[in-house]
Amino acid sequence: MAFYSIKETNSNGITKYKCRVREKSAYYPHDSSRTFDSYDDAIDFGESEKLRLGELVQQSKQKGVNTKVVSAGHKILFTNAELPKLSEQSTLREFVEELLKEHERSPKSFAKSTASALRHIIGDSPADGYKLANIKVVDITYQSLEQFCRERLSTGIKPQTVKLDLSALAKAIGDVSAQNDHLSGLSKTQITQHFELLGKRGYIAKSGTRFRRLKKGEYRKILRAFWKRQQSSRVTENYVSLIVLYIELTVRRSELLELTWSDVDFENNLITITPNKPRSGEPNAEDRLRQMPLWGLAKKVLKKLKPINVEPNAKIFNIKPGTITSKFGVIVRLLAIDDLRLHDLRREGVSRLLEQGFTKEQVKVFTGHKDSRMIDEVYQNIDARNVVANVERLQNFQAFTLQAQLSTLNKQSE
Repeated sequence: MAFYSIKETNSNGITKYKCRVREKSAYYPHDSSRTFDSYDDAIDFGESEKLRLGELVQQSKQKGVNTKVVSAGHKILFTNAELPKLSEQSTLREFVEELLKEHERSPKSFAKSTASALRHIIGDSPADGYKLANIKVVDITYQSLEQFCRERLSTGIKPQTVKLDLSALAKAIGDVSAQNDHLSGLSKTQITQHFELLGKRGYIAKSGTRFRRLKKGEYRKILRAFWKRQQSSRVTENYVSLIVLYIELTVRRSELLELTWSDVDFENNLITITPNKPRSGEPNAEDRLRQMPLWGLAKKVLKKLKPINVEPNAKIFNIKPGTITSKFGVIVRLLAIDDLRLHDLRREGVSRLLEQGFTKEQVKVFTGHKDSRMIDEVYQNIDARNVVANVERLQNFQAFTLQAQLSTLNKQSE
């Protein structure tokens, strides 16, 4: 609906009134202004323009007009802009629609999957969506959420997906309320406060943690398939080595692909890693660097890979993250290997370290995790049959740790 505002201006001691008229409808967007000697003339212009634009937009229903007085500090004396539509009596659908509008203005504001889930829940109209969408936010109860869960589960989806749906709805309430002072009494807890009971009764569940390990023979098949592909095409990158290092180094995909030859110190058996996830309190990349041991198969592979007279800042692998993920998916499908993803190889590497006798704190030196939750989950699912003592690797690791400590002490003494 068109609206206008009047602003008082003063030039050379002469007071005038500037009327700005705007229409934000996608059918007839408009923004213009005119200046008048009298306040009444400005009002008349605003009203006539509002009616004219309303006819052009061809609105089927005329919206009410609310008068809103703005502080004199802005010198706006009057505006007929509508007051906020949402209130504590608004339906969940209205909150979701408001969040989706914000998502359209800022496409990167949240995941597309969240937007897709929200659109599915509210449907194209109240008749198409779930009943929960048409309930007032203040009237949301455990019973209404339980009914929604039953409706969703009846379609064949899993409790994990239902929880994602409810989390998306909670986000709509929380985010929209946070952006509107008059909705300060609402928050995402309108929904999340019921999560515990819904979980106990099996309506929702946490996303399952993957524990996929390489099965007997799979590793050899994958390496052989990549090797054959490299031999039979014009592939210049060594994908076989990349797969081996992904397991041996246990670093993230992006961290491995960002490695340069200057990051590899063969003399001191160290690799310098720049984490791809900046953390609070660590604004500079240099503050986020970490070092990890280099030995065994990883060291042999890197030594064999290193070209003669290579530039120090040259990347070890000139491969994009999406490329290796895509190619890995193609290989496992061709080999008919079921439910194996590239990221599972990192968990395979962590599992092997734990099975070789490394402690969780020692494994964190390799992986770069700040906490051990992920390592704890892997630790609870390692294969006891593979747990063997590897004295040499442990002794090497302890020597590396002692060397790092001594290096730190020497720097402090200087």
